Parts: sequence; structure tokens; C-alpha cells
Amino acid sequence: MATTLTPSTALWTIYDCAFAVDMLTEDSQLDARAFSEGLGPGSDPYFYARIAAQWKVDAGYAAEQCGKPAGVLTGTELSAPPGQFALAILSHQGDEILHPANAAWDSMWISAYQRLESLWTLAGGSSS
Repeated sequence: MATTLTPSTALWTIYDCAFAVDMLTEDSQLDARAFSEGLGPGSDPYFYARIAAQWKVDAGYAAEQCGKPAGVLTGTELSAPPGQFALAILSHQGDEILHPANAAWDSMWISAYQRLESLWTLAGGSSS
């Protein structure tokens, strides 16, 4: 079946696809490890378990979408950036302020999630 591209159809490059899947998979693994080590906010001891699972779901959405002919992104999963992207950015911005020694680490994750937000926005044509 041929894919018809319309002006509103957005494409991710192969590099965008690899970036999205790799970053989300890595963050899922890091957060799963944090949960297994007993880390997390005192008010929500399962935070890292839940967010690790969500990053894995988002990586799956990206991989699934990237596997389509010509990398055409469709589907309600990509209609707007997931809210947890904004939460990740805010969390790392806060950590930068509270722990200046982590600035390079936090800056890398802020940039990564800003790029992911842009990719999701490109895919869905909207933001939230």
C-alpha cells in the first residue's frame, strides 16, 4: 500500500527515530534501576517504576511509528507531546538549581526532552 503525503504529514528522519527510541529506552532503564535501588520521592515510592514503564511505552510508540513506510507518523499516541516530557524537563531544571554539580547531566536530559517534545509536535502538528 502506497503512502500518500499531505502538507500536514510530518516525517522524522532515521536519526530522529533512533534518537527518540534510544533516549526513551535509556531513560526507562535508568529509572527502572533507580526504583530497584529504592530511590524516589518519599511521597511516591513507585514514581520511578511508573515513569520507567511510561518511557518504555513511549519508546515503543516511536519505534512503531518509525517502522511505517517512509517514516510517516500517525496515530493518537503522537497527537501531542506526552505530559511526562514537560515533567522531565521541569525535574531536571530543578535538579540543576538544587545540585549544580549535576548541571551537565541535567542539561543533556533537558535538551533531549525538548527535542522529543519538538519531534512529537512535528508528528502531531500540535502541542500541549
